[in-house]
Amino acid sequence: MEPSCTLSKSEGLLLLNPGEYIRLIGNLLYLIHTRFGINFAIHKLNQFVSNPQEPHMTTIFHVLRCLKGCSGIDLLFSSNDH
Repeated sequence: MEPSCTLSKSEGLLLLNPGEYIRLIGNLLYLIHTRFGINFAIHKLNQFVSNPQEPHMTTIFHVLRCLKGCSGIDLLFSSNDH
């Protein structure tokens, strides 16, 4: 998500299925633990869970495309380290 991207609560059409938006936000919040680069974008999109609109879902799809593009980059923790 570009830092210059502005999202608002009154921009765009309401989603017909807000449950999909909520599910995707939940999944992306889980990924924050291994993908630190999406932290800002996901917390920003999480602000619109109560009233998701088309631009918010479009931004989620943009984040998902970015994650798909860098799928080989992972953060791994060794089970032997304390």
